[in-house]
Amino acid sequence: MLGTFRNVSICEDVREEVGNKKSLMGVFSGDLVVPVFPARIKVAFYAEYIPTPGVESHELTFSIGVGSEEVAAAGIRVATPQGEVATLILPQGIAQFEAPGDIVLKVSCEGETRELLRKSVRLPD
Repeated sequence: MLGTFRNVSICEDVREEVGNKKSLMGVFSGDLVVPVFPARIKVAFYAEYIPTPGVESHELTFSIGVGSEEVAAAGIRVATPQGEVATLILPQGIAQFEAPGDIVLKVSCEGETRELLRKSVRLPD
């Protein structure tokens, strides 16, 4: 059973800092606006995860989709003490867009899938 996700963000990079801090570089606050297609965009994902009470660990699978096609997947085992928040980072990669569409981040655990984030990639108005 999935716990709670908060502060899910897409950005260009996530950097580890001194004192257990994270720096999110180039945060995309709205649509990802590109000058032309095809477009190559640097993307990384950041999220905070609060596990389900009473569950000692979770095996989470993240998938990244461009349009309807899954382009990347990663698995992680999260073992966080009760009441603690786990910081989850999917490191920088390159997403290729041939035309306008969406970039989607989903997470799965024990047959449950949840969409965490969806952003449109488009040309300027």
